[in-house]
Amino acid sequence: YVDKPFETEFIELDIEAEPIPDGEMFDCVLFLSSLHHFYNPIQVIRHTVSRLKPDGCLAIMEAAAPEPGTVYDDKNRELMEKFKTLERPLSRRNLVAVLDACGFVHRNFYQPVNGLFLPNQESLEKVRSEVCKQNWNCVLAYRSSEALPEDVKKNRISHKDGLIEFQAGFYDSENEEDGSAYRWAAPEACLEVFGDIESVDVELECIFMDPDKDRIKVFVSRDDLVIHHKIITKKEPSVKLTLETSSQINRFVFMSDYVFQPDWFGIPDKRALSYKLRLIGDDNVEG
Repeated sequence: YVDKPFETEFIELDIEAEPIPDGEMFDCVLFLSSLHHFYNPIQVIRHTVSRLKPDGCLAIMEAAAPEPGTVYDDKNRELMEKFKTLERPLSRRNLVAVLDACGFVHRNFYQPVNGLFLPNQESLEKVRSEVCKQNWNCVLAYRSSEALPEDVKKNRISHKDGLIEFQAGFYDSENEEDGSAYRWAAPEACLEVFGDIESVDVELECIFMDPDKDRIKVFVSRDDLVIHHKIITKKEPSVKLTLETSSQINRFVFMSDYVFQPDWFGIPDKRALSYKLRLIGDDNVEG
């Protein structure tokens, strides 16, 4: 942008009281570490996106609410008392409710990962830990599913009662010879269920390429509470289980004690794999 002056318009406005005046439509609305300062974030978003294009993007970047009684929670209270301001970051669950109320039901959350990570297993575990923390509310949200980035859409499956999303640890969908779909999972993988879906039935299948391995353990947790412990063996290489939901958002984390790379056995594939996962027995799933 050297030698190209910015064409910038500044508007002084009480955005909680009234919308932005009519004018040119926006491609994007960005709240950068600001949403937590408003008393009524729903009204603020509604008033701001009044000039957002139908396929425009609502972007929010700020930290998620800390747990009550923690150092960060105490610090927010100190700042409010000292400066007479509002320091009220939203939890992930509350932000989702705000986005729903504003009509931005199609979205994707991102978790920033910062630091120097060496190419070894210990660093990999640190990266996974950072990705799964959910201590940030960085989100791109849209009114229409068609506006979602392609890499997000391919990892989402529509359900008549909500949405199923394959997140970190699951690879792209593949098809068996009979046309049935499955996804390879890494030793740690996350599946998230949104909406009013009461349960999701899945099948886990392990392919034992290592001759010295004849069984694996898989633990499944929901919102940090272990709900399944399964053992898969060469004799019984697949198991079925039901993921029962408990609220509007359910995060299921799969942990396995088995990992292999196909290229260890002469197959040109360097992915870290553990087992296959299939969605089964649900006619309400689309895609």
